[in-house]
Amino acid sequence: MSAYLLSWNPKNFSTGGEGSDQGTLDYQKGEVVRWSCHSKQVVEGDIVYLIKLGKGSRGIISKGVVTKASYLDKCWKDSTKARTYIDFRVEDIRHSCNEGLVPQILLQNAFPEQQWSPQSSGISIKPEYVEGVNDLWKLGRSKHSLAILFDWLSVNSFKEEGWYQDYKAACNLKKSVTSASSVTDEIIHKIWLKKANGIASVGNGFMYQREIDDNKVFLEKLTLDILTSPTKTTFDKAFADWKKQEGFSRTLYSVLHRVFALADPEHMTSVVGKEYLNEIFKGLNSKFELSMLHSQHWFEDNHTLVNAVTPFIEPNTDIYKRNILIWQLYQVFTQKIEAQSYAEVSDVKEKEAGGYQVMDNLNISKNQSPLNQILYGPPGTGKTYHSIQAAVKAAEPEAYNKLGINERKGTTELQREELTKLYKELYDTGRIRFVTFHQSYGYEEFVEGLSAKTEGDQLSYFEKDGVFKSLCLDAKEHQIAKTKTVASTFEDKWQAFSEELAEADDGIKIDTLSKKTYFTVTDITNNTIRFDKSKGASVHSLSVKTLRAVHNGEKEIKGGFQPYYGAVIEYLNKFKTQNDASKKERKNYVLIIDEINRGNISKIFGELITLVEPSKRLGGEEVIEVSLPYSGDRFSVPDNLYIIGTMNTADRSLALMDTALRRRFDFVEMMPDYNVLRDEGGEPFRVESNGFEVDLALLLQALNKRISALYDREHQLGHAFLMPVVKAIVADDNDKALNELKNCFQNKIIPLLAEYFFDDWQKIRLVLGDNQKPEAYQLINQSDVDYEMLFGDTEDVGDIADDVQDYKLIKVDSELWIDALTYIGMYNASDLTFSNQDEG
Repeated sequence: MSAYLLSWNPKNFSTGGEGSDQGTLDYQKGEVVRWSCHSKQVVEGDIVYLIKLGKGSRGIISKGVVTKASYLDKCWKDSTKARTYIDFRVEDIRHSCNEGLVPQILLQNAFPEQQWSPQSSGISIKPEYVEGVNDLWKLGRSKHSLAILFDWLSVNSFKEEGWYQDYKAACNLKKSVTSASSVTDEIIHKIWLKKANGIASVGNGFMYQREIDDNKVFLEKLTLDILTSPTKTTFDKAFADWKKQEGFSRTLYSVLHRVFALADPEHMTSVVGKEYLNEIFKGLNSKFELSMLHSQHWFEDNHTLVNAVTPFIEPNTDIYKRNILIWQLYQVFTQKIEAQSYAEVSDVKEKEAGGYQVMDNLNISKNQSPLNQILYGPPGTGKTYHSIQAAVKAAEPEAYNKLGINERKGTTELQREELTKLYKELYDTGRIRFVTFHQSYGYEEFVEGLSAKTEGDQLSYFEKDGVFKSLCLDAKEHQIAKTKTVASTFEDKWQAFSEELAEADDGIKIDTLSKKTYFTVTDITNNTIRFDKSKGASVHSLSVKTLRAVHNGEKEIKGGFQPYYGAVIEYLNKFKTQNDASKKERKNYVLIIDEINRGNISKIFGELITLVEPSKRLGGEEVIEVSLPYSGDRFSVPDNLYIIGTMNTADRSLALMDTALRRRFDFVEMMPDYNVLRDEGGEPFRVESNGFEVDLALLLQALNKRISALYDREHQLGHAFLMPVVKAIVADDNDKALNELKNCFQNKIIPLLAEYFFDDWQKIRLVLGDNQKPEAYQLINQSDVDYEMLFGDTEDVGDIADDVQDYKLIKVDSELWIDALTYIGMYNASDLTFSNQDEG
């Protein structure tokens, strides 16, 4: 018995679809209804689930049993056309979250390999998921949808070690402080400075030791006030007093929030970042039909959130587990990948992998990776790095999910280390391969070609697989999960044969199929089997590639060498073991194509451009095979091979991409992300010089706005250019940050602008804002050319002497490179009061 997913969008009611003005289906239990079903494989007795899509709450609202198999009838949209339908009997129906519909967001996380937003009604539910879907449906009986989600999280995610124990221990600090009416240095360090304090984890350098030292008395009193009386009045006063304190140059929102969360876990959660809280409010109101009022006041919103969700959590759940489950709502709601969601560096986060990893066994899957995608954008937006992230996610989605990466915010330092380690492991085992396209790259290197070899004084040619074909063949070996017999594959048998030959001093004697004569295999390479006949001339050869094809039933040999191929295969089959079975698992493979737009796509892919289309792949609905030109092999692309390309839009316009490639790939735009130039509270990272501070976010935004106006948006500067500056700021090394800013402009930004504008220094001055700044703060000095001094009588020079300017970049050792006013003037020249330096 199979199970199928039928889809319903209430908006179709206005065009003749099922439903009502109220957006509900007026069906009763036991009623037999007709429904559109794309699949023609449905038979009587199969199970169907009806999933509600469109606006508002989404999820499974009904379960039924098929009473009539697929049949044709008039289309509900257009009576002149026919459509495939089935009839099913409604077993149960739940119109809303209050009635217990199984939420789509839960289905996506619990069963990540299933499509839960089907484009057509009647897709099959994967057999391995059928029982689990039924369990969730039964779990939702007489429960709210949010209660279903919390129950599932509690069973599949929550663990009583790790964060849970540390959370309770941290909150117990309150007792020791309030009973002693004093705060020790150790407690100050743990509550305020420590990156992971048991409540939540914040980024490296979020509070500096010098800030603790400079404000020790203030923090001691503030800590005692908060732990003694964690009220709204205390909350508002704490922030007001903080801003008055001269020892702090910024307001550390999350650090303050987590102290209140420690003081009163009953009413405040561990969601210490306001933006994270925003996501939870948004998700609960839109996906679970709650109507929480969002005040944007962290203290009030925490009380609102706790009061709203507590009724949907099991009554015997303690406050620490409850708060962890509430945090996991954020993990669930942010599972969607968006076009500009990537960030090159995660610097100050509410939660980092180095703190408390609450997602260790929660199967939170982002949207399933597309089979073909291209990451495109200006330089410095992290395309190559994120191709690595996308590759690991495609190859090992379960291992990737365990990293707990917030794809909207980016990776933490520890997550990047683990991600790089995973990538290297997958690369070393051949499951991820990397290639760079260029103008001379061709079909022969990518798919297959001919390669020459010499044996003695003889020159011969053999077919050589390219990187793409080789990876496709490897992927096919692991396309379908199945149980195999040990040594049943050609590779296993060939390995055993090679080992036996290595130990045989006189080669391996093999009888021909007729058993009347024999030949001796004397040597093998990756491409050739050399053998001597028992009679006649010596040194003959067979092709390993042909032998593999004959063994796998892909090729038939006729002619003089057929008995030899057949005899070798018969000999190889002796290595087959009948009883020792092992599990062969489905594995995904990934090909990363860097600079994909630099190659001649038609030349490189050839006829295979059609085969990479998802529906045309082996395992797809419309699989296509082609015969390769050199080997004649039948070839197709398996559906467990992912292709990830990167493209620098400053190198070539997206409009110049091969149309066939554009149609078959998902394009993910990666533009500068100014959020990574701000801390968790939204405050920009600043580098200080001579009492002035450079706002990195405003600086990069100003430069990019001018580049977009003078050139186009595809030539903007990525945030990665300034990340060395950010890292130095986070490490509390302002001198290094200032030096990194100087190096960035001297060695990267200005040379790149010169390339963009073909050494048009007037436009480069405009981008840098030098035309708006006093000369004393200009990086590129402009002066009139004195043609009379150079050439004498300017009449002989002609019109070229009119309004010609000379441009000079200041010296590399100039103090202007490390003067904050130089950079502030790039984004705030009109309002900035410059020093009284003589401009003469």
